[in-house]
Amino acid sequence: MKGMMGAGLLAIPHGFSESGLVLGLVGFVVVGIICTFAIYLLIETTRAVRLIHPQQRIVNKPASFQDYDEESSVATRREEEEVNSINTYSEVALAVFGKPGEHFVHFLVIILEILFCTGFLIIICENVSALLPQNDLGQWENAIIVACLMPVLIGLSWIKSVKDMWFLSVFGFVVYVFGVILVTFIYGAVDPGPGMNEPKAYALWTTFPLFIGTAAYSLEGINLVLPILNAMNDSSQAHPVFLTGTMFYAFLVASYGAFGYMRGYGYSSCDIITNCLPPGVTLIIIRVALSLSLTATHTITLYPAVEMLEHLLISPTSAHRLAKQRGLSSVLVLLTGILTVAIGKQFGIFSSIVGSLMIPMVGFLIPVAMYIKMFKSTMSLPLWLGCSFTVMIGLCTMVTGTYSAIDTIISG
Repeated sequence: MKGMMGAGLLAIPHGFSESGLVLGLVGFVVVGIICTFAIYLLIETTRAVRLIHPQQRIVNKPASFQDYDEESSVATRREEEEVNSINTYSEVALAVFGKPGEHFVHFLVIILEILFCTGFLIIICENVSALLPQNDLGQWENAIIVACLMPVLIGLSWIKSVKDMWFLSVFGFVVYVFGVILVTFIYGAVDPGPGMNEPKAYALWTTFPLFIGTAAYSLEGINLVLPILNAMNDSSQAHPVFLTGTMFYAFLVASYGAFGYMRGYGYSSCDIITNCLPPGVTLIIIRVALSLSLTATHTITLYPAVEMLEHLLISPTSAHRLAKQRGLSSVLVLLTGILTVAIGKQFGIFSSIVGSLMIPMVGFLIPVAMYIKMFKSTMSLPLWLGCSFTVMIGLCTMVTGTYSAIDTIISG
């Protein structure tokens, strides 16, 4: 659940102002079901690939699999875990579609991680800006904040053991649950927000695609499925664990978003929740903690993209390898900073574009394509219907959500 809990959570109350209460709840349920279904498909595809290629990393032609039994015994699956060598999303794509599949997934994941990190920086800039005294810096304010953050983020990106910094993940979880969600419920109950008097809609079809993009952005966690699966003592329980975790998180976020919207903390001109909460010591603490948490999360999130590019661009025997690795990580950090300055304080529309264009490809369409490639001759009718529905929603989100977001930028 912590893996899904990111910057997108902060835009959900505002997202309901683009969908209306009822349509937003229905849309959130649909996105939650599709995310859970895609996770199921990825897990089954991974298990099948591991049974075919149990002892070596796949470097040959794409796999074909027709005899995998989804009801195989727990003992068989435990034996699979002891010898498996398929541990990442891109390795599954390599096994199913060959080198082109691996490179395509690498490309998408790298782009997505860079965009996620850009989203973190946008949130940090908005919160730090609110903590600073009033000034006349205007559009240069973001650039100055980003410039001050760059040395810190570049230094953190040079720490190779950052993936083991689990305590930062725990800190982030505490900040989101107690500093954002719980405070929103408390404030909403005793002190309605400034948007309380705005008329509340129940269904807004024209801007609904923007909400779907924001919902997908907040719920997507496909990149963490295999690391969690690999860490489980008994992977036969993977489906109930992921089903329970994903649906509970979807329920929690939908409740928080709907409540925040109805109590005046998600009005149309307030795209992240910390800009809607009442001023005071509590909000200052939340802004500081959130900024620190996202600074650390930026480093952790960018790590997989750095590793992938190192694998592609830097030879293991290369001279000055460490210097090249640090140079590469520094370039990626600077790229997120440049994007942040270019985008400005527009996290709401940014999350809608990323959620509409990138998330359906990585989180919906690729898991379906890999599963169909592996199981097409043995798939049941419900699975075909589920895959078809997922593809339909994914493509509709990519087209309508991206169009709506671009139209909003042009007209706004």
